[in-house]
Amino acid sequence: MLALVGEAGVDGVTFEEVARRAQASKKTLYRRWATKQEMVVAAIKAGPAAGSKPEAVDTGSLRGTCSRSWSGWRRRWRRVPM
Repeated sequence: MLALVGEAGVDGVTFEEVARRAQASKKTLYRRWATKQEMVVAAIKAGPAAGSKPEAVDTGSLRGTCSRSWSGWRRRWRRVPM
C-alpha cells in the first residue's frame, strides 16, 4: 500500500489497485475502510509490512545521505492529505 502511495500519490490510489496487489477483493477492503483516505491513513499508521526494509540510501557522504533521505520523506508526506 505504501509503495502504491509512493508511486502514484494519494490521488492515484484506488480500491481496485490495492485489491489487485493484495490479491483480495474490493469487498474485503470496503468492509474495513469506507474511504480511500481511511485506508491510506491506516497504512501510514501501520508502517512498513513486517519483514520489509526501507530502501537503503548511501551517497558516500553523511550529508548527502541525510539530504537525500529527508528529500524522499518530504516528497512522500506532501502527497498525504491532512
